[in-house]
Amino acid sequence: MVEYQDWKLRHVAATVGGRVYIADKRPFVARVLAEAGLRLKPDSERLSASALAERWT
Repeated sequence: MVEYQDWKLRHVAATVGGRVYIADKRPFVARVLAEAGLRLKPDSERLSASALAERWT
């Protein structure tokens, strides 16, 4: 958990409406899951078509 907190602190940008991350968490999450013997599926396999469309708008 400390590693994730460190990642958040390094990749956050303060904005008027709150905080926005300036980097994709996916590589971090994929690495952590891989260390536990798990595979993070690609977005196309784990998200619905509407969720995929919303992600890129």
